[in-house]
Amino acid sequence: RQKIIDATIDVIARHGIAETTVARIVERAQVSMGLVNQQFTSKASLFDEVLKQLSEHYRQQWKKALSESPADTAEKIIAIIRVDLDPAVLNVSNMGVWFSFRAHVRRRPEYGELVGIWDSELKEQMGYLFNKLNAQCGKDYPVESVVRGLVAMQEGLWTEFLLNPNSFDRERAFSTIVLFLGALYPGQFQEHLPNVKDTS
Repeated sequence: RQKIIDATIDVIARHGIAETTVARIVERAQVSMGLVNQQFTSKASLFDEVLKQLSEHYRQQWKKALSESPADTAEKIIAIIRVDLDPAVLNVSNMGVWFSFRAHVRRRPEYGELVGIWDSELKEQMGYLFNKLNAQCGKDYPVESVVRGLVAMQEGLWTEFLLNPNSFDRERAFSTIVLFLGALYPGQFQEHLPNVKDTS
């Protein structure tokens, strides 16, 4: 079963959903057509399983990062940003599949929650962290707007990687996000920027 799922991920990444046929999946997985039909009732159910598995993998990554990060609020936010730029998440295969599913959201609205860069659970967690940061820094920023701005930046960086994976600079992308956060919360994130001194 997992072999079929892995093969489907590879085929979607290479050809997109529209051109992903069971024949291509069978060829890539080196299994019989009968086995695919036995494990999955339809190609749509196989696609659903692929998307659920990728989403769960991402969920496990950010939860692990949060649990292992220091107690400091800003450091927990940094941990999430690092996850989004980590090769375990941000790679050619994942992005090829992720964006292919996004192109089908209008046909399959149920994909919507799964193909957003941050699902509702992570957005809620980030909102909680930014609320804490507001209190610590004496700010009253609307956290929904802060989270939305951060999501928009991450979305743009994922798109940049999709279009130019060979020239994409992860550290430069990370610094761009931290610069944005540092402007909102002086003194909280500057230490993560190379060659930038905190003057607050």
